[in-house]
Amino acid sequence: SSEGTIDLAGPSDMKDASAIIDYALGRRKWHVDAGAIATCGISYGAGIAVLAAAHDPRIKAAASLSGWGNLTDALYAANSPSRVWANLLLVSGEIFGREPADLWRIWNSINTRNNISGVKAWSE
Repeated sequence: SSEGTIDLAGPSDMKDASAIIDYALGRRKWHVDAGAIATCGISYGAGIAVLAAAHDPRIKAAASLSGWGNLTDALYAANSPSRVWANLLLVSGEIFGREPADLWRIWNSINTRNNISGVKAWSE
């Protein structure tokens, strides 16, 4: 799992989602129905909810509220940096998680329109 490090919708985030399901299923007193697991999220969490459903077959439904399908497209739609959403994501990361070393470098590349092909390759 990520141990709190922001993965920007990468493999560690998917492992974290699966670990939450493992944890819930392991709590017998909670009476979790393994056939009725769902995810839900808002904004960044909405994208994670949908991606987690695609990666973990135990998830039967996903609700995406104000979500995204491709994080690079969401932050760089129509070849224009989405400064408001990116800054919200970055500040939230500073407050609630541990930022990966290259997060600000990647955002600076998007924001200054440098090495966009490298950023897109990184995000896939």
